[in-house]
Amino acid sequence: MTWPLVHLISVTSLSNKGRNVAVTATAIQLVDIAKYCKLKSIEAFRAEFQVTKGRGQLIEVQGCVVADVIQTCGVTLEPIEEHVDADVSAQFTLELVKIRAEVDLDPRDEDPPEPVFDGQIDFGALALEHLVLNLIPYPRVPDAAFQANNAQGQDSEVVEGDEKGENPFAVLSSLKKGPLRH
Repeated sequence: MTWPLVHLISVTSLSNKGRNVAVTATAIQLVDIAKYCKLKSIEAFRAEFQVTKGRGQLIEVQGCVVADVIQTCGVTLEPIEEHVDADVSAQFTLELVKIRAEVDLDPRDEDPPEPVFDGQIDFGALALEHLVLNLIPYPRVPDAAFQANNAQGQDSEVVEGDEKGENPFAVLSSLKKGPLRH
């Protein structure tokens, strides 16, 4: 599958005022983005960015991504509407970046600026990245309960915080005692 949203903008000759960039997905792109993100559908998707010069060779990007998506509940398979409204803050660099074989990452460090390739930033990719990062990772409709078979082959309801004290991993602990016999 090809990348569902490409919006390349040249950033090599930004004025001191910077530049505004708007990305709005077409109907066809909405279908492609939904497939790419494994969503039931996307009703709307847009992003707005303010691009300015930073220190040295840095390019600063501030903006937001707004989308209305429909995900599928992981328990009931019912559709779930979700509104995404995410702030975006990113840095890019026009400097050549040496790619190191080993990378020492410290989670407390600030992310390094992303390299600019061929003098352009793909604002479609940036918007899509922030959409995905801000989706609910395991969508569930309220009061959804997971039905599972217990060790005796009977349906048992597994609910977080069950008053009976049942644990969703109880079936797994029973396997420690030995293989199931039919």
